[in-house]
Amino acid sequence: MSAVQRPSIWNYVLVWFGALLAWVALILFIYYRQWQSTGVEDSGLGNDIRNGVLAITALVGVVFGGHWLWKVRSAIAKEPAAVTSAQATTAAATPHGRMLAGEGERYVLEVRGLGLAVGDYYQTVWQAIREDDDAFKSVLPQDPNYYDPNTRIGDAELAARTSFGDAAKEAVERWPVPVIVLGPPTTINDGSTMASGIAYWRQSESLGLTLFLWQDDANVASAQGTLERLFQFFDDHPDVPEVLLVSNDSEGGRYGWESPGLPKQPEGVHVPIMPDSMTALLVARSDRVDRLVRPYAVDVDDGINKDDTQYDIIKLWNFFWERRDVFDDKFERELKAKGVKLPDGPGVPKADWWIAQLPELWKQINNKGPGDFKPSPYLPVRWARWQVQQFDESPLLGYLHRPVHVPLTDNQGKPLKRAAQVEALRKGWGQAVAALPDDAKPTRVFYDTSLDREWVIPLTQALHENAEGIELDDKHQGYDIGRRLGNTGVSSALVQIGLGIVSGYDDGRTSATVNLTPDGYAGIVMVSPPDEASKAAATQNGKHPFYDLLRDKKATP
Repeated sequence: MSAVQRPSIWNYVLVWFGALLAWVALILFIYYRQWQSTGVEDSGLGNDIRNGVLAITALVGVVFGGHWLWKVRSAIAKEPAAVTSAQATTAAATPHGRMLAGEGERYVLEVRGLGLAVGDYYQTVWQAIREDDDAFKSVLPQDPNYYDPNTRIGDAELAARTSFGDAAKEAVERWPVPVIVLGPPTTINDGSTMASGIAYWRQSESLGLTLFLWQDDANVASAQGTLERLFQFFDDHPDVPEVLLVSNDSEGGRYGWESPGLPKQPEGVHVPIMPDSMTALLVARSDRVDRLVRPYAVDVDDGINKDDTQYDIIKLWNFFWERRDVFDDKFERELKAKGVKLPDGPGVPKADWWIAQLPELWKQINNKGPGDFKPSPYLPVRWARWQVQQFDESPLLGYLHRPVHVPLTDNQGKPLKRAAQVEALRKGWGQAVAALPDDAKPTRVFYDTSLDREWVIPLTQALHENAEGIELDDKHQGYDIGRRLGNTGVSSALVQIGLGIVSGYDDGRTSATVNLTPDGYAGIVMVSPPDEASKAAATQNGKHPFYDLLRDKKATP
């Protein structure tokens, strides 16, 4: 509390002194009248004056103390807004703050966690591509004997849970993280859901203190549309601080989901028709934490458990697991009613159902703490200060720029002619570049020709003589992951982004991803690196976000 806000002690001293004079004068007057009328001098004069002085002093002290306390509480109530305003002003002057200040087409999401697994490469895909350095050959083994058919399913599961864990370990604990999970197309209609993997991956990766919400799931051919909806989700829900996006594809997964268009499943040793391809991205907006969470955080010990029900975060924890069980029972009953013989709940509640339960939780919490915190669907209770610290300690790996949607069909859904495709791509490229910071430009492009090997032709023509000077036929500027890795299926768009994140973190350069979809359009997503100050903060404990996991330490910066 500032000096200006404090109650003035001198005002109370004047009141105290004036009251003392009035009291002494009153007592002297009373005793004088008594002496005049009786002629007897009363010996209690000194005691009455002393008692009055003590009473007046105590009363003035209590009033002054109450005034001080009221001022303190008022200052605390106003402080969060002032702190938030000051932090916002300071942050806006940094490269990170300027990046987050972008709106509309310049709106970005921070990448706070990444899990990337393709084949046997976990977090090391970019290193493998650089070391192989061949634009027309996959870095994955092409010898059929390399692949053990007896471990194929287990290998895919290991890749899925490892990539999930690498990203999810950076999420804030004891807070329900919205998860969007994608898998390959399916012809199965028995209530199965990709969301069933969330609880399994959570347990396998020892994420016992992390809560997850089933925000959305889909079995689709490409993650590009989901990327566009991810940005819309942040637009529609301004109280969401972070989201986990997961994609999972593999040969075994395709046959398990009975994806359409598959050839007869090969038997014995063989090179997979597609590699295990798993990506997980933890995306966030730290300005939302600064504005909606940090000013209202409470001091709670991080060693609390489910029995410490005096704390709102434990009330949330217990409420979550209680309602999770209710949701699983409901889910299983609905599947059973549809004729599923052995229904099984997903182990995580659906987000919209969970949000509908929150009014019951809000009746139980006390919401005590600094400022006027207003619970909301994705921030149902105040965070503890250690949760804010967890968020702060998650590394800033880069930024995703809002995807640019490039239609490649006409109004009747027919493919555009080559010249029209080139023009559409050129226009989309210009729009994506214009959304970058003024001093930034892309220096490499990740794309995928798995759907159409000739896709590189209109893309090359669209980028011909571009102002950024990128040449796709330069193997250090154009990266066709369809050739360098293989068909990564639904994960392709996220694999490209993952490569852009790791490469940008390494060399501080911006990447572009241009993803062709089977739905008649392409999506362009720019990936910007973090500034040096943010990188320094992430490595202050001597760990690199990626390379401390590498088996080959030669690539460590």
